[in-house]
Amino acid sequence: MRIGERLSSSQSSGPKEGTELRKKSIALRQREVLFFIPIILFAAGLSAACGGTEEEEAASPAAQPVETAREISGADLQQMVLRQADLGSAYASFTLDEESGFVSKDQRAEMAFNPADEKRDLDRFGYVNSYAESYSEPTLTEPNASLPAEGPISIDTEVLLFDEADQAGGYLADDLADSKGDVGAAASGGRVESFEEFGVVSIGDEAWGGRLVLVVSDESGEEIRFHFTGIELQRGQMVGFVVILLVDDENVADEVISLARKLDERIKAVLAEEA
Repeated sequence: MRIGERLSSSQSSGPKEGTELRKKSIALRQREVLFFIPIILFAAGLSAACGGTEEEEAASPAAQPVETAREISGADLQQMVLRQADLGSAYASFTLDEESGFVSKDQRAEMAFNPADEKRDLDRFGYVNSYAESYSEPTLTEPNASLPAEGPISIDTEVLLFDEADQAGGYLADDLADSKGDVGAAASGGRVESFEEFGVVSIGDEAWGGRLVLVVSDESGEEIRFHFTGIELQRGQMVGFVVILLVDDENVADEVISLARKLDERIKAVLAEEA
């Protein structure tokens, strides 16, 4: 699944469809509209081409993998995602989407731009389970609600569990390979207008960030732009996502980086717990 895929398939009814963010968007996130850097290309030097900020570069050395000898449970996944209190005051009034929760392999495939391809990838890379929580601007749940003129309308964190760490890395690599050609392609009832990578260092075993713009048309033909900013990280068998969806082009990369660090720390802490 890619960055813009959670933006509901029901775009045809107008802008208010942007409220169904849980099903087909998590956009900066998985393979179907995407951007995230997989380990293979990260190691090959793309990070040097699109490096992080000076402050990021001066941060601590690359994080070390956290090993766990125990089985990772559904309860563990629930503990890993960020809680509303972790997101910051800007999201204090946001409401938890009712579709937040565990995501089966079939559900994840159905959310993808190419369900058959996503299903093959999930099988190939040993997908086990995932858990996601999405918070949305509260007025968007009201009947006949329209999109605000600016600011965030959704924020998501998700963790995916794979059988092995190298399979989690392979999923990231496949995400990038499948996503590079998505600019200009049809997606979630619209098209991917642009994608821009940005550097991320010292988060997870590997990580990457990006900004994606998805353009959809309402029933009158007017174009609406959704701006996704997110980070995908790998930590052992886990892949984690943090994604902010906005209706304007505000640069929230620093905010997403900060949240991704929190997510990584939560994943690390849970993995380090003894059975």
